[in-house]
Amino acid sequence: MPGEQASEEERQGLTEKTGGSVDIDFGCKESPSHDTSEDEREDELLLQRVQYMAGAEESSDAIVRRLSQHSSYSRGQTPTRQFRPSIASVEEPPPTIPRSVKILFVFSAFTMWSEAIIDFIVYYLIQDHGWDSEMYGTITAIQKFVPVVMNPFWVAMSEIIGIKAVCICALLCAADGITLLCFTHWKLLFSWGAYLAAFQAIRPLRTSYVLMATHKDIRTKCTAYLNFSTDGMRPLGAVMAKFWDHLMPLKQYTLADRHRVTTFSSLVICLVNVVIMLLFFRNEAGTGGFKKPTDKAGKPKKIQWTRDVEVVDNGKTYMINGDRHANLLTSLTGLYFFLHSMACAVYFVANMPVLVNVFNLHEDTVQNIKLVQELVAIPAPLLIVWCRDRSDRFLLCVGFVINTVGMLVFSCPLVNSQLQPLFGMVMVRAAQPFFYTPACSGFSKMMGVRSSGYALAILTSLSALGTSFGSWLGAEFALTYYGTWSFFLISYFPSLVAMAIVFWPGYFNRMSDDDPVTLALLKQWKRDEEVSRLSLPADGSKL
Repeated sequence: MPGEQASEEERQGLTEKTGGSVDIDFGCKESPSHDTSEDEREDELLLQRVQYMAGAEESSDAIVRRLSQHSSYSRGQTPTRQFRPSIASVEEPPPTIPRSVKILFVFSAFTMWSEAIIDFIVYYLIQDHGWDSEMYGTITAIQKFVPVVMNPFWVAMSEIIGIKAVCICALLCAADGITLLCFTHWKLLFSWGAYLAAFQAIRPLRTSYVLMATHKDIRTKCTAYLNFSTDGMRPLGAVMAKFWDHLMPLKQYTLADRHRVTTFSSLVICLVNVVIMLLFFRNEAGTGGFKKPTDKAGKPKKIQWTRDVEVVDNGKTYMINGDRHANLLTSLTGLYFFLHSMACAVYFVANMPVLVNVFNLHEDTVQNIKLVQELVAIPAPLLIVWCRDRSDRFLLCVGFVINTVGMLVFSCPLVNSQLQPLFGMVMVRAAQPFFYTPACSGFSKMMGVRSSGYALAILTSLSALGTSFGSWLGAEFALTYYGTWSFFLISYFPSLVAMAIVFWPGYFNRMSDDDPVTLALLKQWKRDEEVSRLSLPADGSKL
């Protein structure tokens, strides 16, 4: 009878989608013994189970409409009191890395390969034009400032046209910028080319997609793989330059100039990356490519977040303002990103001037040192994967120790050896995955469904702003103060403040997996998001 049990067609469809035996009995009898709180918890569980069984082929709205066709549900009863699903032989498989995320790893690798070539060769392009070292600091600051302006724009566009189209447009703009770097002789056009070439960064979109498309149990591991596929390609900038050095003579302002040919290689890689994104990337089901769900009128759905959330901690019950808590976490994480990026950028930019001007090393020697600096730091993200059983808080502590020692070795005034920047920069670079991987993963775990693309865009924009300011600071003070305690104290102080923010108990405790405040907020925010996405009234009334 209708309402007694699911039809044979529905049963067969669900069985095919789950790949197993499914036995669902939509019972119609009232169960007055269940209290309201238990019904609400089972409502959420039921919606999640039915959504899982339906898979990607059926939308959430379609699931609710199909359920509402039963007469018992249409009378205005809540799903829990009317539908008692008995699900047999349906076990959720262990989480795996989605195919689209794997394609994104390849895309990120090619993107960093092209970026690494530009970052390495732009110093010699500036020297070929006869410009001073301040121009190098200006160009670096411009490149690092691009994400500050463009990250929110990329996220806004991704919600309209999707992440795939945004990535392709950004790469095509970057290709135009690399072309200008190859052929222009004017400072203004050269600066504009550096600005456009930095468009291929689009790191927040890649990070946001990985965080949205992966299960929380493998999120830190996938973020580490993303960092490995990105940072692991940095040495190829020096490798590509050395390759063309052995094949091409140094003839300035001609197409046979090895520096220009190296830059043109970056252009080719950028265009190959466009083809990869165009042909192989497909949005993972459930992410929508960052496109916002819309209502029947075509307007984006707005989630109504519950303001006051009940928290039970050690037998004590109190209320917490969810909006204020989310804004506080975002602000503190953004400030941490800004300060730490500013400190590290001083060393990244000071590295080349120190090697060339302080130690007077030949170009080939500089290339070898840069190559060693990048190669030795490559396994750092894999160490995070190996330490996947460790908490994000533990990884942050490890990164803090490695970074402190690296900065001290790089700028220590007690020794004057070219081994200082070699080993110091290796440790500073190796520490970066221990900062950003657990920071991004921890932020997404603390914020849950509220860790949207906009939130991550804000974080990366603040990180880019810190990098831009640190690049200017490094270019200004590297040659003057290098080898003194002033250089170390000025550059290390922002990183020290950043770690003080992370270790503040009000932030550090929230990163724990069993923190009662975080668990209560995540549960309520998840329910708010489900209610909005499924267009299901919170009181269970008729749709």
